[in-house]
Amino acid sequence: MENALMVQNQVGIEVFKEMSMDSLNLRKKRTQKRDIKVRDGKAGQSWKYVTRNSMRRWLDTYYPGWSFDIIPTSVQQLGNFVHIAGTLTVYEQKTLLKRTFTCFGAKEAIVSKGELSTHPYLKSAESDAFKRCVCDLGGFNDVYGDAEVLEDEGMCSEDDLAWYFDVAFPFFKAKLTPAQLMTNINKFTLGVITKQIILNNIPELKG
Repeated sequence: MENALMVQNQVGIEVFKEMSMDSLNLRKKRTQKRDIKVRDGKAGQSWKYVTRNSMRRWLDTYYPGWSFDIIPTSVQQLGNFVHIAGTLTVYEQKTLLKRTFTCFGAKEAIVSKGELSTHPYLKSAESDAFKRCVCDLGGFNDVYGDAEVLEDEGMCSEDDLAWYFDVAFPFFKAKLTPAQLMTNINKFTLGVITKQIILNNIPELKG
């Protein structure tokens, strides 16, 4: 019985390792040139962006069965901006682990005669929320983030990732739910939580 549990735990660790590497590779993946559009901004600037349809295709490829729902009660006006929140739900293909991402989107509105009508801008704000959720999941980081920072400074190294699964993972696995554990792994992968931070807060892992 004990041997069976050890095998089961090892299989679980290997699955999470593979999922983490997949996530890391997705975040480093370069967006195809055909999916990158450019629009004019203020003060002569130009901005790169990816269309919502391209993001849908990305989700269909890597996370089939995804869904996105707006939160009607989240609509609010802050200054000249209309804000709305939406939740993206995906399932990891190898484990069927459910993951959710909730983000606010915003759209600058035009004030006419001292009044601001939110309705015409809700679709754009919703699209912004959707795109932010996809980026949080790992899509199009080279377009909406600093790719060099992501690759060279932010993300953990493969050696640190190996340390995490050998040393920290068993500790967190015993204390967190699967969804919390996946969030913890993602934060470590992105460098939000580092090896040093973990060791500073959990001295017993120093071995």
